[in-house]
Amino acid sequence: MGITQNMIRDQFDRFLKNIGKEKAEKYNDPGKYYLDYNSVYGGWSICRNNKNGGVCPIPNHDRYRNMDFFNILRFFNETLERLRFEDDIKDFIKNHTDHQEVKK
Repeated sequence: MGITQNMIRDQFDRFLKNIGKEKAEKYNDPGKYYLDYNSVYGGWSICRNNKNGGVCPIPNHDRYRNMDFFNILRFFNETLERLRFEDDIKDFIKNHTDHQEVKK
């Protein structure tokens, strides 16, 4: 099965949620992020709309093919979610464990 644009867009939405950023609904939403695709220049990139106008490609001007970009986003999503899950488990144990010493 090939990687579709919808699969990439889903991973991108998940990524923005994981890092607490907002998706641009239009090209002039300042400080928000969007996907840019251009097959002539090599594929996908993430862009941020600058507050004073213009666009800032992230990172730099790198572009990635479908499979590469999908795997990059999926890797970051799974890593961030795993780290958040481990922190949640640690907090749960910390808050739900009786820290009193057992007397013999």
